[in-house]
Amino acid sequence: MEDIDVIVADIETCQAQIKRLQHRTIECVSIGATGKLTVTDKGRLEDLNAEIDRLKDLSTHNNSVLDQLEETLGKVSLPSITALEKAIRTSDEKITSCKTGISRISGDYLRHEAHNYTLETIGQHPKVKREVEAREQTIAAETEKLNALRPALDEAVAIAAEFQPSGLQPMPARTTPIALTREKLGGLI
Repeated sequence: MEDIDVIVADIETCQAQIKRLQHRTIECVSIGATGKLTVTDKGRLEDLNAEIDRLKDLSTHNNSVLDQLEETLGKVSLPSITALEKAIRTSDEKITSCKTGISRISGDYLRHEAHNYTLETIGQHPKVKREVEAREQTIAAETEKLNALRPALDEAVAIAAEFQPSGLQPMPARTTPIALTREKLGGLI
């Protein structure tokens, strides 16, 4: 399953490749003295145009997938599938921690108050009751959050499965020299 950053990078790579291929189509034509274009390599031009069309269709499709994915993640106010998975894990951990805390509190007070309370009645102890209620509120809130997050994750995973990678290598980092201007150097030259 791919996340938003991978989809965005693939779309950008497709768009950059489309531009490169469009520029290469000029190599397949010549311009006569009258300004008339003449195709010099029809086969290569057709191949270039076919690849440009394929990449445009793929880019359009993947942009649609990206829009749907961003919309789904926006409903739960999270930026990525990874963040959504982390939010689910965090809520699960809070619930587990609260349930463990309830057992621990009940056990601790039961050891100290064994002469006044039993396992069935320890929940009536005022401090235990207060601690248990606070944790139960957290459990309820996290459970409600999970009821929204889990379906969003299922939907996001289904949408991300629609992504069709281009198979192109990601664009390399910029390696061309950057012109230094007076403004870029803060007026030092």
